[in-house]
Amino acid sequence: MGTMKRGLLAVVVGVACSWPVEAFAGGLLQPSDYTAIASTLTEAGNYSVNCNYGATPTITLPDGTVLNGVMDPTGQVAVFTFGSINISGGGTLTETSGSAYSVAILSQGNFTISNAFQASVWSVGFYGSGSGGSDGGSGGGGGYGGAGSAGGESYLMPGNIPVPGGAGGSTYGLTTAGLLAGSVGGQGFYGGGVGGGAIEFGAGGSLSLSSLSVSASGLAGYAAGGGGSGGEVAFLGSSVSLNVSVTAQGGQGGNGVTIDMHGIGEEYGNGGNGGGGLVQIQSNSINLGSSTFNLQGGGAGAGNGAVSEFNANGDFIGFAQGGAAPEPSSFVMAGIAAAAGLATALVRRHRRRRASRQRSIT
Repeated sequence: MGTMKRGLLAVVVGVACSWPVEAFAGGLLQPSDYTAIASTLTEAGNYSVNCNYGATPTITLPDGTVLNGVMDPTGQVAVFTFGSINISGGGTLTETSGSAYSVAILSQGNFTISNAFQASVWSVGFYGSGSGGSDGGSGGGGGYGGAGSAGGESYLMPGNIPVPGGAGGSTYGLTTAGLLAGSVGGQGFYGGGVGGGAIEFGAGGSLSLSSLSVSASGLAGYAAGGGGSGGEVAFLGSSVSLNVSVTAQGGQGGNGVTIDMHGIGEEYGNGGNGGGGLVQIQSNSINLGSSTFNLQGGGAGAGNGAVSEFNANGDFIGFAQGGAAPEPSSFVMAGIAAAAGLATALVRRHRRRRASRQRSIT
């Protein structure tokens, strides 16, 4: 009997550990797929990126030069590619307020930042699988690397009827390499906070970033709106060496609101909190050094984000921080059930044989 128990354990663990990963979607943007808009980028100072709907994306260099970028094939990422990048004097990179797209700064050769440099990407509304729910009361928080929390209960006319808050948005992108922005919080009575933006630092050669700080956090919800999730910061290179600080936190839900409707107050509950954002690193050689990743959810009930690692082909390797195993597929669950059923049948068969031997003895 003891041998059979060990065999059952081996079967169940072997099936249960075969969690499926999300389908490979082509990985992060590759510098070799784009034409360089300048041979080198070396200027220290302040850069700004502007990528409004319907307009050619542009990057303004510290000396005032304006260069045109291109959109990626999905039409969601503004891409700025250079032959090589080596910035040693520090500076900033800012996406202008109201920009509509994610951003990729790519180098066909090596990409080096070796002095204090700050980058921030504008929050954008992403209505994807992680959007917070809105069921007529308060909105749920947006989800991304971590799930958003549900909105609070509301009490609405007629009859002061309790209405549950919108569901928190789900996680996505944890095991699929690709550049996506965060998700918007549920609207509730008022607007939900938009999700954090997304930026990729990519190199065809080595990527070495030191003293770089990046911000891609979601915004808070207003009144009964849910907070937006954190966004994404991605790194790609033949080798990736980082000493960076990334902040992609979820936004807080709104504090709720009471509305006077013909002398009768309607109470809308607090909006849900946005989930934390996501960091993706794609390389066959990854060194995180003393990097810090601030990917917390916006408050109680919201999940923290994750740091996902991928090999050069875009295959998921594992989590350097945070992250949960994907849910088992129906096939896996069926396998677990079949294994359990087989084990039960073997136990019953063993018991019948033992009972038969006992009867023959008596």
